[in-house]
Amino acid sequence: MTHRTPRPVRAVLGLVVALAAALGVAAPAQADGTSGALTVGDRSSAAGSACRDYPVPVHVDVAPGVEWLLVLDGGDEAFGAEVGTGTKHFDAMLFVCPDDHPLAGTYEYTAELDSTDPDGTEHSDGVSASLRLVQATGRVQAKVSKHRVKAGGSVSVSGVVSRKAYRATHFAAAPDRTVQVQFRRSGTTTYKTVATVRADAKGRFTKAVKVTASGRWRARIGATEATRAATSPSVLVTATGRVATKAKPTPKRYANCAALNRVYPHGVGRSGARDHTSGTPVTSFTRDSAAYRLNTGRDRDHDGIACERR
Repeated sequence: MTHRTPRPVRAVLGLVVALAAALGVAAPAQADGTSGALTVGDRSSAAGSACRDYPVPVHVDVAPGVEWLLVLDGGDEAFGAEVGTGTKHFDAMLFVCPDDHPLAGTYEYTAELDSTDPDGTEHSDGVSASLRLVQATGRVQAKVSKHRVKAGGSVSVSGVVSRKAYRATHFAAAPDRTVQVQFRRSGTTTYKTVATVRADAKGRFTKAVKVTASGRWRARIGATEATRAATSPSVLVTATGRVATKAKPTPKRYANCAALNRVYPHGVGRSGARDHTSGTPVTSFTRDSAAYRLNTGRDRDHDGIACERR
């Protein structure tokens, strides 16, 4: 918080401002967020999850009975107003609501104080200040039920999601957060999300996943307005043996699409074919050029796919 300029200093500065104005010279800027009767301090606060009021420290130093209006102006993203009488030290409320970026960040604004003495004399003071909104720190702790499993088997990934608000000393449960369960196959560098699960009211989660290869598992939460993204340390799970795979169907000619779709549920097409449609294209058809060549008569729109369907 900034400190108010002492009265004798403010009186001298006031004379300088008046003299500079009379001579047409720009007045010197006053430091520490103080101008005449107004002092406003910069502040950092925990970012909320939606648009709302945030307190900023203000000190108004006027004579008893002097009425004043304080306006906080941060453009389209932050604003506020207060009215009062006499000297007052308080937290003014700055309503923050950005349109096109996350809530967390630094908001620059001006504070303008208009006051009227009992004799009708008007005064105006203004300063610049800032409000910094800080996201909470997220944390994900995760473990697996088994570190070695037969390929094709499953393990449970479980853990707890928590968050520590700005200036807080402890982590607290982060309920109802969507948790991404991610896997990185051994020998690769990229994690892929294979499942999602929602944490309960105490931030706990568990999800069973199929293991097809050795690699590392982890859990992650994305960023929100109020909390930064977080990822758990990864855990190695070793898959033993090989995953059993279905034998590829032997290409043959089918009497109709109903018969073909019993073997190829989404149709069969040549390699590189694309569904011709004005809607959502079918992309899950089986790519088998030999089977397609035997069933080209079933390709009614001649797009290289026979009997495609969602």
